[in-house]
Amino acid sequence: MLLRSLREGIDYSTANGRMVAGICAAPAAYKRELMHERASAARAAGRVRGRYTGRPAKLTAGQARQVRTLRAEGELIAELTRSSAAPARLSIAPSASQTRMHQ
Repeated sequence: MLLRSLREGIDYSTANGRMVAGICAAPAAYKRELMHERASAARAAGRVRGRYTGRPAKLTAGQARQVRTLRAEGELIAELTRSSAAPARLSIAPSASQTRMHQ
């Protein structure tokens, strides 16, 4: 399938057309990469200043320690979410053996 840009007059079926398209696309790719680098640097600088990006924690540090301890002791995630302020979807899924063990 061949593509021809009528507005820019670029015919992608020729070597010259593909070269011109590549030259036109390079600055856009550069700007996108530069934007990602700057955003990453801003996040790193914020972390140095004690600011963290992302979703706020639902649990306090103490609650998180308690949930981790109970989970390490074999408590089911479903029970942990009912007994704490933890969201219903935790990132740690129980293994099949742990699920069978507590039923």
